[in-house]
Amino acid sequence: MNVLAYGLDPSAGLPEPNWRAALGQDYRVPTAKISTEEAIAHRLRRVYLWLITITLAAWVVRITAFVSQPWPASAAVGQIPGIAVTVAVALFYLVAVVVTARPREWQSEDELRTQDIGKHR
Repeated sequence: MNVLAYGLDPSAGLPEPNWRAALGQDYRVPTAKISTEEAIAHRLRRVYLWLITITLAAWVVRITAFVSQPWPASAAVGQIPGIAVTVAVALFYLVAVVVTARPREWQSEDELRTQDIGKHR
């Protein structure tokens, strides 16, 4: 749409001629410009996988370095055994990595498409 871009920098040229009708139609019938899987993968690649990795590293240090019990018992949460907690954490992280790293054909439109998402990953 580039309506705001033109408003901020009119030297770049006029927006497309029918921009008001196109914007009105988009507001009347909103559509997702990106699939749920692509949105999750995009966010994981940009920010969240790094945060999850740092949290995972801190958790591993916590269950190994600062406890008096050996590993499986130190990972327990309440009545949930340490093995079950470790398996749940490992599966969650594995799913996050697979969603992030899985090769895919990006179907996103507009802003996300122009940034060549996934091209260098």
